[in-house]
Amino acid sequence: MLQSAWHERIPVLEEERRYENLLSLHYLTCAWTDLLSAAEPKEDYRLERFVPPELTQDLWLLEKLRFDRLPPDLERIVDETSVSETLDHLEKFFWTIQLALLNNVGRSTEDPTQSQLIFGRLETASFAEGRKRAKDRWGELLPLKKASLAWIPLKHGPFGEWILLRSSSHDLELLWKGAPLVRAEVTPFMQANRLQMLHQEWVRGFIYGLNPELKVDFRIDPVDPSRSVRSTIRLTETSA
Repeated sequence: MLQSAWHERIPVLEEERRYENLLSLHYLTCAWTDLLSAAEPKEDYRLERFVPPELTQDLWLLEKLRFDRLPPDLERIVDETSVSETLDHLEKFFWTIQLALLNNVGRSTEDPTQSQLIFGRLETASFAEGRKRAKDRWGELLPLKKASLAWIPLKHGPFGEWILLRSSSHDLELLWKGAPLVRAEVTPFMQANRLQMLHQEWVRGFIYGLNPELKVDFRIDPVDPSRSVRSTIRLTETSA
């Protein structure tokens, strides 16, 4: 790969925000592994186990993020490539680990009742992590007074593209086009669907963190040809 110009290796605000969102994705994975390790101490849920061979050169980043979850500055992890290329690579890295982790849970848990219990706990952990991220990132503005104000935090969050469909004084309707499922051609549909549901619970928790009085309604749309997650979300003020 050709070395990029020096100015292409200096992050700008938009790229710093994207990096922060990727770290939110990573912290969600950590919440899952913490829960799974406590529930099944005989299983090995270290993230290193779920890194495919073609991405093992990035294991150093997991080591940096392990200690007190203090992330390195984006500028320090950019090498001779551009910031954009580095972020694209990290995005694939974190998404691939999440899918591999869920695939492992699906294979190791054959009992349907036990599987349902585990994924129920993962949904709870996802909700809690989303709520925590809302408070950490937007705490000074909370609680949001209007449903329409949730548009900005969601738009700048980690999960895909949000398109405004309708906004009124008391409710907000958005189309959520989630990030494409990594390695979709080899990802079992069940795990892809579970990943979608866990991310949905993160979003629910995030919205609850913004304002616990907001009512959230999701409508899941069929997976489109590009293998992106699409759903419609409506936020309504319960006091309206």
